[in-house]
Amino acid sequence: MNRPRALRVAATLAALAATVVGLAAAQPPAPNATAPNAAPPSASAPQPTLGPTVTITAQRAALEPKVTAFVNKIGGSIYEEGIARWHNDVCPLVSGLPAQEGEFILGRLSEIARDTNIPLGKEKCRPNFYILVNEKPAALLRLMDKRNHPYTFGQASPNLIDQFISTPKPVRVWYHTVALSQDGLPMKALAFPNFEVMAGGINGDVAKQHQLGNAGGCNTCGQVGPQGGESGPLVPTPGITDLTGIPSQASGTATHAIDTHLSYNVVWNLYRVFVIIDMTRLQGLSREQVADYAAMVGFAELTGAIPPEDDPTILRLFETPPHAAASGLTDWDQAFLKSLYRIEQTSKLQRSQIAASMVRQIVP
Repeated sequence: MNRPRALRVAATLAALAATVVGLAAAQPPAPNATAPNAAPPSASAPQPTLGPTVTITAQRAALEPKVTAFVNKIGGSIYEEGIARWHNDVCPLVSGLPAQEGEFILGRLSEIARDTNIPLGKEKCRPNFYILVNEKPAALLRLMDKRNHPYTFGQASPNLIDQFISTPKPVRVWYHTVALSQDGLPMKALAFPNFEVMAGGINGDVAKQHQLGNAGGCNTCGQVGPQGGESGPLVPTPGITDLTGIPSQASGTATHAIDTHLSYNVVWNLYRVFVIIDMTRLQGLSREQVADYAAMVGFAELTGAIPPEDDPTILRLFETPPHAAASGLTDWDQAFLKSLYRIEQTSKLQRSQIAASMVRQIVP
């Protein structure tokens, strides 16, 4: 082999050797199994985590059955059409407490109403949401019944009225409701079979026919004053109420409504609520708790059923020691009221839609 060719071969072999060395240097070093602090490669690898969307979805899915059960328990109604709520302006009155305490409760009710989009009356409105605190609530109710039976109990049956008065409870709530058409007009009549049976539920209010347009008058109606007496005659406002305080509209009444597979024939409107609180059961409770409890039971027609222990709600106020009770409206309570007044009341899916809306608010 001549010398120039030998030099060329040697140069080629040197280049190949350099390429092999470079490739070897580019490879990651093998783990040193004998190194004392060596860790397996998997130990330092990043662990997979759930994204925010996946986490929220899982939390909502776990919460939905409990919230749905909560809504169905407290918001079940004697009316198939759904949970009754306020359509006309709410005008609270507090009686039986010192002036300062009463003013605080009124202010708190107004605050909750504004936050929840509940219609609120002006400063000098006519009361229709009564919060009556008394040491002898049964005696107060009997006096109200005696002095102003139509305004207090309508035409409910005497047996059911007596049961309501004589059953001892920390808080008694009596709802007055009226049926409205889908357009918000009072109904003149309904042709449901066995109407008295349908209307004689938790309030024993078999007088729904009376509330649907067959109302009678009363000559000496009066509103409840601080000590359960009369504070003057009730002067009906034209186009708003009759002598018994039943809402009406100057534009007329609806004689019928049209039912569909998606919406109810009528909806139920709260037009007067009495919340009677036993003063002897308030020991250890704050005025915030009392005000928020009254708001929860007065701004929606509830069944009076007590939710389970693990449901965070002010509705368990009198079932729990004062130190362990909710300090006010909980996230669940606020979400329920907001959803009730946000969801279309004519929808036949009202309760399920309320539950779904609550879940989205509780787990944003």
